[in-house]
Amino acid sequence: MAKKQHQRFTVAGFLPTQNPEQAHWMRELGKSNAAQPHVPSSQKGSRAARERQSIRDHQNDREV
Repeated sequence: MAKKQHQRFTVAGFLPTQNPEQAHWMRELGKSNAAQPHVPSSQKGSRAARERQSIRDHQNDREV
């Protein structure tokens, strides 16, 4: 016979209940572009590398 799983509640007297509408909207929020990182991690680089690149770009703009 299967053993009953022990449920752990962090607050005494609190019994969680299902909320299908909230679950639906939380899934939709996860699909939203607002929830995605704006810069791909492959293009981020370190702060120092971005600063060096910015200086290089600025110098190249002045030469032209």
